[in-house]
Amino acid sequence: MIFDVELIMLLLYCMQQLGIALGLGAQTIMLVAYVSAMRDGAIDEQEAQFLRATRGVLWVAFVFIIVSGLGVTLLHLLAGQEAIILAPAYFFKLLLIAAVIALTALLHTLPETVAEGLLGGTWYALFVVHILARSRRGAIL
Repeated sequence: MIFDVELIMLLLYCMQQLGIALGLGAQTIMLVAYVSAMRDGAIDEQEAQFLRATRGVLWVAFVFIIVSGLGVTLLHLLAGQEAIILAPAYFFKLLLIAAVIALTALLHTLPETVAEGLLGGTWYALFVVHILARSRRGAIL
């Protein structure tokens, strides 16, 4: 076999790690930009362009997280490791991913301060759960 299952799992984990790092970084930049815009009371064209680019990075992060998550889940199922998928940390991580996607989709319908705060907090929680669940269980979640 050209690709070993462990190599595929490692590549999917790296893809998921990159997605979470990109998403967390982009959201952090957006939070800092939001605070800066609130301080001076206006968003100029350069800031708007920067935020559009940051939002693009955020969507790349979503694709990486979703594709790698589906791949990891499929590989765990094929390997008969249902216990990993049924673990509370796995469900919590899925809920956090769903919350990030939902909050991003609803960003313009919620009050700005609430939406940015919830999004930032959810991204940071996703990062912590991703890192701690991996190191504690030894399995890719």
